[in-house]
Amino acid sequence: MNTTLLGGGFGRKAEADFIVGAVSLAKVVEGRPVKVIWSREDDTRHDKSRPLEAQHIQVGLDADGKIVGWRHHVEADSIFARTMPELFKEQHGHDDVVTEGARFNYSVPAHRIEYLRQDNGLAIGFWFAVGVGYTRFGIDA
Repeated sequence: MNTTLLGGGFGRKAEADFIVGAVSLAKVVEGRPVKVIWSREDDTRHDKSRPLEAQHIQVGLDADGKIVGWRHHVEADSIFARTMPELFKEQHGHDDVVTEGARFNYSVPAHRIEYLRQDNGLAIGFWFAVGVGYTRFGIDA
């Protein structure tokens, strides 16, 4: 089996549910090569949504108006809690994928990132730059 992880998958190919169809077809054709390509519509229909995310950013300024503190609070469901529960547990309930992008290269002496899981009961997944799409917008807006 050769799974191409890039080229328009937008995170969809991190899920392994498409393998069931390929294996079923391979059994029917008895050992001949099988190539399964889902349409974009099927990919989207069977995909997991990205998590709904809420952010609260507080910025501290000094007397000259320079940023000296940055608190970035993110609330969202966790992808790792579903896909990699052991890793989620090891990280003490922090999901790096959901908060990615909150770390930045600006020179801020005090920078804090907080994450609180908001379990909405939905199966969410790695859909197209998960955390960066939200957090960078919040930082640069």
